[in-house]
Amino acid sequence: MVQPKGTNDLGSREIFKEREIYKEAYPAKNEKPIDLWNDYKLLYGRVDVCGNPIFLRQEKLLEIASGPDGPMYVADIVTEAYEEMQGQILKATRLKRLDVENSKIFPLEPVRTWKSIHQEYHEYLLTIYRVFTAGYIDQEIDKRIVDYNTFEKEFLKFYTTIKDKFVFTRTAYITSRLTGPLMSGLAIEFSDADHGDDKLKYNSYIQDPAFNFYKNITKRYGFVIDKNAPWRIIADIESRPIAERIKSKINIPTTNSQKFFENYYYAAHRMDINTISGYMHKMWDTFVALNPLFTCPRLSNDGSEIVTDTIQRQRISLNDFKAQYNYQHWLKLYIKLRNIETNKNLSEHQIKFVTKNATDLLNYKGEIEALDYIQKVFGGFKNQIREIKLLTEQEIVDTIQEIQIEDTELWRAAELQVYKEWAKSSMTGY
Repeated sequence: MVQPKGTNDLGSREIFKEREIYKEAYPAKNEKPIDLWNDYKLLYGRVDVCGNPIFLRQEKLLEIASGPDGPMYVADIVTEAYEEMQGQILKATRLKRLDVENSKIFPLEPVRTWKSIHQEYHEYLLTIYRVFTAGYIDQEIDKRIVDYNTFEKEFLKFYTTIKDKFVFTRTAYITSRLTGPLMSGLAIEFSDADHGDDKLKYNSYIQDPAFNFYKNITKRYGFVIDKNAPWRIIADIESRPIAERIKSKINIPTTNSQKFFENYYYAAHRMDINTISGYMHKMWDTFVALNPLFTCPRLSNDGSEIVTDTIQRQRISLNDFKAQYNYQHWLKLYIKLRNIETNKNLSEHQIKFVTKNATDLLNYKGEIEALDYIQKVFGGFKNQIREIKLLTEQEIVDTIQEIQIEDTELWRAAELQVYKEWAKSSMTGY
């Protein structure tokens, strides 16, 4: 057997060859590992059975271990299954059926577990705001931002320019490559090793004399091993051991994966509008606090000269903001944002049609029906994973510069069009 030597530093041809070698080297007999790189379970634990992005309800968490940064948590069914499995591992060790002294796999002590999406998403939106204010808003745009309405208008223009680099809603963020299986609460990692190092996986796990025991004991308690990170196990909600735990927790007679997701997770799209309205208020409030004044040139009263007025932008409290901008306002904005970030590219006519349908559902059936309808328009499994990565400090600077250049070019093109219109008007007498 050729030893796998793949790393993420290799060229595309070499890495493809090495990944195939590792694939052949992984012993999958009598056990089907989960492949989060290539198979249809890429979004396992991040979407429900209908493909809708989800995130774990925190009341379903249960402490599994204590790490350097404090308690570590996973979903309660995972903690319970893990603890029972550990009991059997200790028993096997005492009976000399498992030699943990000569194994790199055991003991199975959690190193990484559930990771909250909320703080990461918050920091991610701060990055978007930073690029918007530092990179997109120049002197000309600043003059056009007189209130929240014009601020929102400019933000939509900006978001259209950077849609290939950023997503905005939490729904889209969940299915981007910025998140991973740990957010599901169903996964436990026993090492923080490099996921791209095939040689390490092969030597430390596949060749370990206790690997077969590891495969068998995890399977017995309803876990599957991540083929591309064999130090990670994930609870298989359709396995009999885990399904039985689920049935006892949510009191259902038969296995039902969707019922599990409904009880253990929030549907992200149903929470988006509240999140967006809160963040848009915060962005406007921060912008006004840092940029309270703007200048506006105008003709003097006698028309003899151009004078410049200095005007103060107005901050608005969250309560007044919510009163001024109702749910229908955010519904319209949400549809525009989803159209941009999913690359659906619906026409203005189609957007108006979707907005009307969503508004009718809101008025006659309520918020959930309206949001579910929008999700059906823009969601689903197809093309859901976005090749979005967290930007480094230098990449943020480069993005700001790139947007500045693009915006300058767009502005010049717009000016040229205006000049053409003026020339046309003068020739036709209008």
